[in-house]
Amino acid sequence: MHPRQTALDRLFRDAIGEQTVYYRHHPGKLLNAQHPVNLADTPRTLDERALIDYLCCAFVPGSRTMFAGVSELRPGVDWDGLGLAPTDAPLLLDSNNFDRPLDWYAKHLKELLTTVISEHLAPLAGQPIGVFLSGGLDSSLVAAFVKQLHDGDVHTISIHFGDAYANELEWSGMVAEHLGTQHHVLEITERTIHERTADVMGMLDDPIGDPLTTPNLVMFEKAASLGLRHIFNGEGGDPTFGGPKNVPMVLHQVYGGHTDELAAMYFRSFQKCFDDLDALLNPQIQRPGVHELSQLLHPYLSDDSAVMQSFLNRLMWMNVRLKGADQILAKVRDIGNATGVQAHSPLFDKRIVQAGFEVPAALKLDGRREKAVLKDAVKGLLPDAVIERPKSGMMVPVQKWFRGPLKPWAEELLLGKEACIAPYIRQEPLRAWLEYAPMTYPRHGVKIWLVLALELWLKTHGFERHAWPQLARKWWTFR
Repeated sequence: MHPRQTALDRLFRDAIGEQTVYYRHHPGKLLNAQHPVNLADTPRTLDERALIDYLCCAFVPGSRTMFAGVSELRPGVDWDGLGLAPTDAPLLLDSNNFDRPLDWYAKHLKELLTTVISEHLAPLAGQPIGVFLSGGLDSSLVAAFVKQLHDGDVHTISIHFGDAYANELEWSGMVAEHLGTQHHVLEITERTIHERTADVMGMLDDPIGDPLTTPNLVMFEKAASLGLRHIFNGEGGDPTFGGPKNVPMVLHQVYGGHTDELAAMYFRSFQKCFDDLDALLNPQIQRPGVHELSQLLHPYLSDDSAVMQSFLNRLMWMNVRLKGADQILAKVRDIGNATGVQAHSPLFDKRIVQAGFEVPAALKLDGRREKAVLKDAVKGLLPDAVIERPKSGMMVPVQKWFRGPLKPWAEELLLGKEACIAPYIRQEPLRAWLEYAPMTYPRHGVKIWLVLALELWLKTHGFERHAWPQLARKWWTFR
């Protein structure tokens, strides 16, 4: 048996999905490990349905993995390995806390955040601690609590993409100065993207097509270079407290949306390749219909428990279970493990998630002030301008980079003779994207990145069609 795998009669995964368990059936036993590559003799055969889900979402949602025959145990599942495949277990909520005023929820949340972050910090007394700081509400409030509760040095790390591109350094700098942290600013260039993306794809259990993944690696490595072994982040604020992506689906449901239509809207909300599948996939790849794709979302959209009567709560639960567990937490966990820096995501703590669900929908997403409870909970800890600023997000400038210095790299990887994606993805649409053919909404860069990340993930995990030499860089020039 492979040294890092076990054959157990029972499998368990935490309620939110911070850790993970992968398993596959073997004659007479159930093999499991923390990483798919640690399962002995796992064939490097691609799961075509997982490929389609990835092209829609930029990650592989649900129990499938890109390794055919290998499944991921869902969060909150305690499974004996017998009978039907395991499914999501419901989150247990305290239903006594519904229908209270906003200030009660804000006070309760502040107390919970203090408790949760104090518990994370207790074993780290006196050690230097880091916080990834974007300047948005979520990362800023985590930095504020860490600075207030920790008795050692606190470092904050922010990024930008050069003077030619918009950034949030004004906001992250304001927060760092207000809190008195040791602040570090990193510039991520196209050279960084070219040189480090294969490295980070090799660290991930499943591919993640978010362009921020490579900058995340650089940030973790900066933390390690500063001697930090623990880094906090603000991931979890949107899925737990009703971020803006939910708005169109809520409106659709109000006007009587069908489950399949909601599923299509959900996949379209990622703005990746849901509507490109027919043109993108080779003819031999079977395309699931919308009804089949909607089965992944059915347990969330049709939940009948008391707390999930709110459609917004059902959307949030879906975001926590899928994007939270399968992209956000997976990314920071895998990169953290590879760099020797433990990631802490306190907004994904089960108690914080529960508190988010207990807040009435009107106080989470009323069309005027998003995440009102979270904002009121940190009044006085941060400048009001930071608390009330609209969400903007960190945009990696791949739309411009693939039109310029990164184009030769993408062409060689995606259109070359040794492309691992060639049996699955047609070259014609890739060529059109690389030539920036007219598109209703200009998303060439993120779509190119999605497929390029997949190509590098397949190569670094041994799915290559032929022997794969080190990527040639002789043509590479920077302007």
